[in-house]
Amino acid sequence: MVDLGQNIAGWLRFEVQGLAGTTVTLTHGEALDKDGNFTLDHLQLVGIGARLAQQVRYTLKGGGVESYEPHFTVHGYRYVKVEGWPGEPAPEQFTGVAIYSDMPPTGTFECSDERINQLQHNIVWSMKGNFLDVPTDCPTRERSGWTGDAQIFCRTGSFLMETAPFFRAWLRDLAADQHADGCVPNWVPDTTRYYDDKVMAMLTGSAGWGDAAVIVPWTLYQCYGDPGILEEQYESMRAWVEYERAHARDVNWSKVIHPAYWFDRARQARQPYIWDTRYHWGEWLEPGDGYGLGQFAGMLKRRIFSVPLVATAYYAYSTRLLAEIAHLLGKEEDAREYGELAAAIAAAYADEFVGPDARIEPHKQASYVRALALDLLPQDQRRAALVHLVRLIEEAGVHLGTGFLSTPFLLHVLSEGGRLDLAYALLVQDTIPSWLYAVTKGATTIWESWEGVKEDGSLFGSLNHYSYGAVGSWLYQVVTGIEIGAPGYEEIRIQPRPGGGLTYARATYESMHGPIVSGWEIEDGTLRLSVTIPPNTRATVRLPGAALSEVEEGELPVKDADGVSAVTQLENAVQVRVGSGQYVFGYPYRE
Repeated sequence: MVDLGQNIAGWLRFEVQGLAGTTVTLTHGEALDKDGNFTLDHLQLVGIGARLAQQVRYTLKGGGVESYEPHFTVHGYRYVKVEGWPGEPAPEQFTGVAIYSDMPPTGTFECSDERINQLQHNIVWSMKGNFLDVPTDCPTRERSGWTGDAQIFCRTGSFLMETAPFFRAWLRDLAADQHADGCVPNWVPDTTRYYDDKVMAMLTGSAGWGDAAVIVPWTLYQCYGDPGILEEQYESMRAWVEYERAHARDVNWSKVIHPAYWFDRARQARQPYIWDTRYHWGEWLEPGDGYGLGQFAGMLKRRIFSVPLVATAYYAYSTRLLAEIAHLLGKEEDAREYGELAAAIAAAYADEFVGPDARIEPHKQASYVRALALDLLPQDQRRAALVHLVRLIEEAGVHLGTGFLSTPFLLHVLSEGGRLDLAYALLVQDTIPSWLYAVTKGATTIWESWEGVKEDGSLFGSLNHYSYGAVGSWLYQVVTGIEIGAPGYEEIRIQPRPGGGLTYARATYESMHGPIVSGWEIEDGTLRLSVTIPPNTRATVRLPGAALSEVEEGELPVKDADGVSAVTQLENAVQVRVGSGQYVFGYPYRE
């Protein structure tokens, strides 16, 4: 067995010498089972197809050393089981070849916690393993361009690599595969369009997945500042929102047969803004979810009763984004129409799903994260909703309980809500379920499920699946504080928020204007923040835990430093404006 030490997408190059007619079989896999043996058993549902896709057979011609590597295929693997090898194999005869789309690297992150550095490593390698012409879900068993996964990870991925050409091409495919009624398929390219797949037809058009049509172009505009992507995709975005609007006008059968609905005038009035029809994947793979009968039962329930809490939230979010996009493009009539529609959906959402004490059913972490992140709650209920979320996290022993859609927002919601301490506590948690649990189990990529390798060593699901790696955006935007102030980083915000026991953190980003750097370290009670701002941009820098009289830039009081202006004392920070250049701020740090 060959062990690369790293889970990759690609193939194995090898050199072999033996008799003509000898057949060597290579089977590629991601992990060993709990007994330390090679296995593909965790690739549930499509295991037989995965075994075939993960295998290479080579028949020797004889007569000397032969070198071979396959073409037109990719395997997801760290381990290779070698069978039929003539003689004793040696490590130098094997080379793992990693394959991913040609996207220049743009972002880096490191900190004083090596576990978090490994998490960052895993995020990068899951991106490499799944950005192969299309953003695939995993390189082993499916290799499909799932739309939900792409929109979840787009912001993180666009920090790590230059994704604009990659995603722009994929979005053109999305628009090409979009149905006449605006429905966006589960994955792009949509292979089901070439045959009559009635099952997948019932499962397509899902909220949070189809919303990639709006969220991905908007994210690219924010990261790269090119309104052309919005112009190019506008009709696709509009068609998806109109698809949502059309199906929101329908009424779920369970309401139709319920007498109380017909006597509730207020509920009937808001019904056109509640999307409670069609199948939705929902908050996919929350902790404890698995494949098998339970998963099938959940899917059947979602097909029958829909998932109105999730669907209505994304209907509101995409509609609000579309209104803003229409305004940016000068389509003022559309901007007014969709702005009014978004406000009506948000109001209906609050009336339909949120109780007087801000309780949301199901009373789960994702329900509150989603409502807070997508701005669906009245201002006077946001604090109470955050309290519910915090209590659920604490009751879970400071473990997360979110699935695909809400996990990217979780730490942002906590830190923005004044619970930076809890956000860090979740980040550094290393027992199941958590990001660092996978690190303790030796992961070199991000897992599809929080239980990818269970505590007893048994395996579950894909072990190279970038979705939960979307936590990277919090590392870059909050830990080191590199944030977009205006599209394309023309205006920059540097606002690091130390915590979690970290003593230093540093990130770099190669923007369209040049390199941006934010790196801080705390030593002997002094915080030093090193900042680089590229030409033709300006930045607002927030110095956490600083008192104005104690802050220096270089060796000068901050008020006297070149390139520094608008120096302001905030409640627990100092804020300054800077132009392009390099700066080093130092001061006694107060947490």
